[in-house]
Amino acid sequence: MNLDEGMTIENVAREFMSRKSGTQGAALRPEDKKILKELQTISKKVTRHIDRFEFHLAAETIYHYFWHTFADQIIEAQKNRLQGTERVTAQYILLTCLTTSLKLLHPFMPFVTEAVWQQIPRENKSMLITENWPTV
Repeated sequence: MNLDEGMTIENVAREFMSRKSGTQGAALRPEDKKILKELQTISKKVTRHIDRFEFHLAAETIYHYFWHTFADQIIEAQKNRLQGTERVTAQYILLTCLTTSLKLLHPFMPFVTEAVWQQIPRENKSMLITENWPTV
């Protein structure tokens, strides 16, 4: 991962995080639950690789998830929902995927992920490094 990719992470995040988001009224469809289940699976894989000191595999796993699943598929699939009646649900999915991805990327790209983390509108303005690791 290089600096250009870091700037692109910020662009991906900017795609939707300027809009006010929340979880009230987020009615998850089966495909939303599938997205969250896949995110949980990725989190488990990354955690397992880090626990085994397989840092190259951990970085590769979250890298491929972020670019090929989150950026290429999930964001694109949620764009229409952001404009319609399912806006809250789409924002919930996107924000959950983004925040979890940033936590998983943080050991490998601390400065970029921290900068993006500080841009996310949320009540708790703590630093990313002090956040809990995604639960497995």
